Amino acid sequence: MITMPSARPIRIAYGRLFHEANAYSPLPTTIEDFERLHLLEGDALERATTLRGVELKSFMPHAELTGFRQAARLAGNVTTVPLASAMAIPGGPLARASFDELTARLLAGLEASMPVDGVYLALHGSMQVEGLRGAPEAHLLRRVRALVGEHVKIAVSYDLHANLTDGLVDPVDVLVAYRTNPHWDLAPTGFRAGNRLIRALRGSI
Repeated sequence: MITMPSARPIRIAYGRLFHEANAYSPLPTTIEDFERLHLLEGDALERATTLRGVELKSFMPHAELTGFRQAARLAGNVTTVPLASAMAIPGGPLARASFDELTARLLAGLEASMPVDGVYLALHGSMQVEGLRGAPEAHLLRRVRALVGEHVKIAVSYDLHANLTDGLVDPVDVLVAYRTNPHWDLAPTGFRAGNRLIRALRGSI
């Protein structure tokens, strides 16, 4: 009997920075708005994104990051590394200082987690930040790509009405989006992103 070699171990970091902006609202969104709904890091994020955990309290127990981790579990031989996850309800453009802090938290976690083979980020695609030109998600993705280098694969998921620009597409290897409205498919979206990322890392797609 021929024994096939097992898939090599891979290491994937995961996180979220998710906000939908109402550009005409005079009230900026701040980090306190994220703290009220969802702001987790490290071990707390890891616990929340298990099937027994609650990823988005008072909203949805299992969302994109839980779906991603299930894809990794089923694929086998995958280590998932929690970064930071931040989500606020739709509101005015995000205050620049709050965006900078949330971005810094995510990037610091990523730098501390390296080396990694891949990164999965749950984003929205319609964020707006005071005083920042261009899509904030594109700004974040450029910094992630600069940090991990060209050899690391990046997967992202977006809301189905994301404002897709080159900056949201070019830096990434895998891009998926919700398929339903109302959004019941957050966890399946994360699962699809994780499944494709792992398959890409293993050379099957």
